[in-house]
Amino acid sequence: MTCEHVTLPGGGRAIVCSSRRRARCACGRPAPLLCDWKVPGKRSGACDKPICAGCSTKPAPDKDLCPEHAQAYQQWKDERMTPWQWWWGHDDGFDTCEVYICYFPTRDAAIAAALHETQPGDRFHVIEARSSESLKHDQADVIPFLRTRNHEILTNGPQAAST
Repeated sequence: MTCEHVTLPGGGRAIVCSSRRRARCACGRPAPLLCDWKVPGKRSGACDKPICAGCSTKPAPDKDLCPEHAQAYQQWKDERMTPWQWWWGHDDGFDTCEVYICYFPTRDAAIAAALHETQPGDRFHVIEARSSESLKHDQADVIPFLRTRNHEILTNGPQAAST
């Protein structure tokens, strides 16, 4: 039997005993959650490390990961993305671009390609992005961006060529 000393709201103290020890997170707080990272060979099939809501990472609804497996999950995701690449796409009149064409190693190379493919006065988008390398997109017409940064809308003309 495990007993715990508890301070009551009025300042009093009590000893609470139970047949099981209350699960605690590595940070010391009560742990109402368990890590759902799959672990082959374990009876439950999961890590099951007790974690609190503050230390949990939620990769999907009703899934919780302990800090160690959250780091492993991030590494797994990063390994399934392309490196940062520059893309360009035609402007469709909105602040976003639905379809980007080709990728380039540098911003300047993407702008040069866009200037070559558009007419003077046409607007186009350039963006730096990482896309999926998942095999489920192998035959797809469109591969989604997983991370983006440095989005710009430029106009074909002297200003775009000199930026």
